[in-house]
Amino acid sequence: MLEVVGWVFSGSVTLLGDACHVAFDALASWVGFIAVGSAERHKDLRVAHRIEAKGTKVNGFLLIVAALFLTITIIYHNSGVHEVNGVWALASLAVGLAANFFCVRIYGHTHDDDLMASARVHVLLDILSSFIAVVSTLLVALTGFAKFDLFFSIPLVFLFAGVGLWFIHRAYARLRKMQMDDAAEEEHGGGAA
Repeated sequence: MLEVVGWVFSGSVTLLGDACHVAFDALASWVGFIAVGSAERHKDLRVAHRIEAKGTKVNGFLLIVAALFLTITIIYHNSGVHEVNGVWALASLAVGLAANFFCVRIYGHTHDDDLMASARVHVLLDILSSFIAVVSTLLVALTGFAKFDLFFSIPLVFLFAGVGLWFIHRAYARLRKMQMDDAAEEEHGGGAA
């Protein structure tokens, strides 16, 4: 929320991209917590893994939506005069970075759980987008050339979309493998009866 306020007062599109990503991080966290909670209620691990894979897929779609929103914003701001107030942007980014480093510690480091790994990657992406926004804001402040803000927003679009597609691919691959395992188990179980 602080980054949205910072964006309103600063006019920085890279800060908006970072704020947008933070909002989608929050949604992704809720999706993750709901999926993990639902998965824990099922004694069947296959159902639990399916729920977690679907949560990972939703997180991927959220990143793609963030990329589309940022693209529209870049196009809109590129068509007119664009000014950036660096003090507001840097203050908002500093608080956002601190919060993101805290979140990375909460999520921990895991390779086995795609859902928690996707939530952690969301936060790591947000740290990267915050650093990009800081560099952009400093360049605007030092040079007075506000289009740097738009220029540095473009990599965020590709980053968000690329990681979103990767999440979706991983989730579909995991779901496909589960279907194949279920079919093989059913075929093997059906042949023995």
